Amino acid sequence: MTPSPPADKPAGDPSDLQDGLDPDGPEAALAAGDAAQAEGPAPEDAARATSAGDAAANGDDSSATADESPEDASASPSQTKIEAERDREPAGAAPSVSALQAELDRAQDHRIRLAADFDNYRKRTEGQLRSRWNHAQADLLARLLDPLDDLSRVTGCDPETATAESLVEGVAQVERKFARILEDAGVEVVDPLGKPFDPNRMEAMMRVPADSEELDEVVQLVVQRGFTHKGQLLRPARVAVYKAE
Repeated sequence: MTPSPPADKPAGDPSDLQDGLDPDGPEAALAAGDAAQAEGPAPEDAARATSAGDAAANGDDSSATADESPEDASASPSQTKIEAERDREPAGAAPSVSALQAELDRAQDHRIRLAADFDNYRKRTEGQLRSRWNHAQADLLARLLDPLDDLSRVTGCDPETATAESLVEGVAQVERKFARILEDAGVEVVDPLGKPFDPNRMEAMMRVPADSEELDEVVQLVVQRGFTHKGQLLRPARVAVYKAE
C-alpha cells in the first residue's frame, strides 16, 4: 500500500520529485526546470519582456518620426558670433550677457553703416544734380552769344553812315535769333491779344470800358508779353481788359 503525501505539502510539490535524487544529476536539473515553468516567469523578467514588447510595437512610429525630422548636419559657413554664443548655451536657457552685447554691437554697426551709405548717396545725388544744372545753363548761355554779338555790331554802327532802316533791320534780326533760341529751349510766348482774360497766365494792368457785352473780360491790349517753359509760367502777360458797364 502506497503511503499518502504529508498534509503540509501540496500535491505535486517539486520537492517530492527531488527526494531521493542526486542534486547534481540530470534528473534534479529536469525537476528544477519543471518547477520554474510551473511557478511562471519572475517579476523582473516579466517587466523586462513587457518593455521590450512595447518598444517593438512602437518601433515603426519612432523610426518614422526620426526619418521625418532629420537634423541638418551642415552648418552655415557664415555663422555669426551671436549664433556661436547661442550654440554654447544649454537648451532652454536665457541668452547670456555676452550674446546680448554681441547682438547690440552688430545692430549699432549696421546702423552706422546705413547712415554712412545714405550720406554718401545724398552727396553723390546733389553733385550730379548740380553738374546737370550747370551744363544746362552753360548750353543756353552759349546759344545766346551769337545774338549778343549781332546786337554789339548793331550798336557799333557809325551814326553818320547808318540809316534808321538798317538799324531797325539789324535789331529785328537779333530779336528773331533770340526768339528761335528760346523756342528751342522750350519757351513759349504768351500773347493773348483779343482772347478771354486768364488770371492764371495774365495780369490785368487796367480796365477799359466795353462797347458791348461780348467784349466783357476780353484782352484789349498787351502791355508786356508773358513766357512759359514747358507748362511752367515764367512771367505773366500784363494786359488791359475790357469791362462791360
